[in-house]
Amino acid sequence: GYKNFSFFFKPILSLYKGILMQTEGDAQRIRDVGAKPEITQVMGNLKFDINKNIDDAAIESLKNEMELAQNRLIIAASTHKGEDEILLDAFCEIKKEFPDVKFMIAPRHPERYESVENLIQNTGFSYGKRSSRDNFAQNEIIMLDTMGELMKFFSICTFAFIGGSFSSTGGHNPLEANIWDKPVLSGDCVFNFKDIYAFLTKTKAAKLVKTPEELKKAMKHLLEDETYYKEACEDAAKIFEQNRGAVDFVPKPSNIIEAKGNPFKEQLLGVLKAVFETQQNVHRMPDIKPVTGTQPVRTPARVSHNVSGDRLIALACSTGGPKSLQSVIPFLPKEMNAPMVLVQHMPAGFTKTMADRL
Repeated sequence: GYKNFSFFFKPILSLYKGILMQTEGDAQRIRDVGAKPEITQVMGNLKFDINKNIDDAAIESLKNEMELAQNRLIIAASTHKGEDEILLDAFCEIKKEFPDVKFMIAPRHPERYESVENLIQNTGFSYGKRSSRDNFAQNEIIMLDTMGELMKFFSICTFAFIGGSFSSTGGHNPLEANIWDKPVLSGDCVFNFKDIYAFLTKTKAAKLVKTPEELKKAMKHLLEDETYYKEACEDAAKIFEQNRGAVDFVPKPSNIIEAKGNPFKEQLLGVLKAVFETQQNVHRMPDIKPVTGTQPVRTPARVSHNVSGDRLIALACSTGGPKSLQSVIPFLPKEMNAPMVLVQHMPAGFTKTMADRL
């Protein structure tokens, strides 16, 4: 493989002052092709640097509010059309063997709430809706039809199914459940998070299933095998311990750009301070609209304006993907002979797109 070309890579890699890799395996591979061990570090993965959004007291309060008592809860999260039927059918079968299990379903798109409610009615189980502040005291199923609450509900579940994985959508983020030390199940279409699932499925923290029958079997395994379930929860906790910390490698104003005489140093430090720390002087770009054939920018880009006469631009962007970025690019200068700092939560395609544009 690449080792055979170490004679080519070694001189190039020797020019770097520091090399940061996601995992120890990645670090060892780049050392094998010529990177200096003393400058090669494992930084972890930024995607694991998320935080729990409620504390233990709030978790206990949420359990009491939902009157979950000693019952176990399965959450079907971010489901798409065609998945609701699969999950509800699985619950109907699970309930026969495990009467203490309750079920919460969270459709991905609000416009589907009514159709999903009809599917729930067809199961014959008593149900309620989060928007009506219903709980599990008198209901077997709750539909989570509110926005922004899914992550905190993961804290009180036994395990979760992550949707978009039986519907060719590519899956959604399993880490929002794993951060609570909860194992997850998904269909096998998870290309949006394939790197994350590559980590998780090496352990019991996540399991991919190919069919509805495999899903039922995996659900039953987590419910009936206490030892396996405990190990799955422990693996979910360990995966964060092993991979978080990448944010600590993000340059801070105190240690970035050591080169003397750099005319943009002070401006750059000011922008980075705004982006990373105070968020001051970082404004939302106005009137961002989607380009034909792309999705709207879900989180509008933030850009620092008028820094030393637009001689320096820092762009912090969190969008739906490289295609969505096309919505942002038209608002940048067509010709910009200035350095740019890119702060991104994006795949490599984002950087290439920016380079092509500028």
